[in-house]
Amino acid sequence: MLAWLVAPVAPVPVHAPKPLNVFKTDFTGKPVKLSVNVIKANHGDELNFWMDACDSVLQYGQSKISVMHIGDSHIQADYFSGRMRELLQYSFGNGGRGLVFPYRIAKTNNPDNYKVHWTGEWANCKNVNYSKVGDMGICGVSVTTKDSLAGFILNPSFNSLFNYDFKRVKLFSKISTDALNYVLRNDTMSMGSFIPEEFDSTCTWLSFDSYQQKFVLGFKPVDTLSREFEFYGMSLENDSAGLLYHAAGINGAEYFSWNRCNLLQNQMKQLAPHLVIISLGANEGFNKHYSDAVLRENAAKLIDLVRQANPHASILITLPGESWYRKRAPIKRHIEVRKVLNEVAAEKHCAVWDLYAVMGGPGSMRKWQKRKLTARDMVHYNAPGYRLQGELLYSALMDYYLKNRKK
Repeated sequence: MLAWLVAPVAPVPVHAPKPLNVFKTDFTGKPVKLSVNVIKANHGDELNFWMDACDSVLQYGQSKISVMHIGDSHIQADYFSGRMRELLQYSFGNGGRGLVFPYRIAKTNNPDNYKVHWTGEWANCKNVNYSKVGDMGICGVSVTTKDSLAGFILNPSFNSLFNYDFKRVKLFSKISTDALNYVLRNDTMSMGSFIPEEFDSTCTWLSFDSYQQKFVLGFKPVDTLSREFEFYGMSLENDSAGLLYHAAGINGAEYFSWNRCNLLQNQMKQLAPHLVIISLGANEGFNKHYSDAVLRENAAKLIDLVRQANPHASILITLPGESWYRKRAPIKRHIEVRKVLNEVAAEKHCAVWDLYAVMGGPGSMRKWQKRKLTARDMVHYNAPGYRLQGELLYSALMDYYLKNRKK
């Protein structure tokens, strides 16, 4: 386990390129096939936009790299994406915690690397709640309240290797009228002064006069009427050059689920990702109504949505690993899922990372289980298993970058 802390500091102009620190992971004895741990890019330029951003940070030390990782339960717990965040920020600098959401308010599991305390009555809407109709955005879930006593406190540096004190927040929320104002304080804690700048009806940028350790949200009703506040997530950022790694996963999500997020496109524009990683497809394999045509349509639609929001963004599709049905045998449908996603990625000019191949191919889930890297269901992984995946993808990305970066 690494043990470094990076305090937020103002960026300092440099005239010589910063050194690139690459974390070297020892995969000795791990049940992986390193010879296929590569990024597949059919056209050779799929990741150029992301690599240019990396070059800029190393050359000038005054900008940020933005990465967005969308997924399902494999991402919601943030072990996989969290390890990617740690390692990429080790290489390119800590640009802030990035996207967070108080999942506990939505009655689901929260990543253990930030802490949430909340009060009041809240309703929720997830992109996998197909019987519900509601606004959803960048995190695939929203929480709504009319309770003037509702609120939450979020500590982004809890159980984290980095210091994620922040000075800027991109707040994704909506208030039905101006009569109910959210205030960044409660009875015992204040966040000090800040300057708000509204970009659209669901996004406000907040600039604080000093670094903050916790985000505190409460309400200040101005009359006795009950009005609604809807929250979609927020990005916590500092003044330093470096990398922001935004991750959003919803348990049970498919490509179709994310296409239901009507605010995703506008809110993704505000995060301006240089690289979008899409880790979906595992749940399609469990869908009794699965068809290649439907997956192809939904995957292409999500990629188009991302491209319309950020036309130059690099896109990396990760293919799902092996999953077993009731711990008896591998799910054969995932073979078709991987084939379709490979074809869509080639058609849509996206790069691909094949977790199934890197795990070892057929029977690999059993091998990972014997090494105590999986959950009991042989569908999910435990924390060490997800972190190993993060280290593998980081290694593949950095190998690709070192081979193709501009000299």
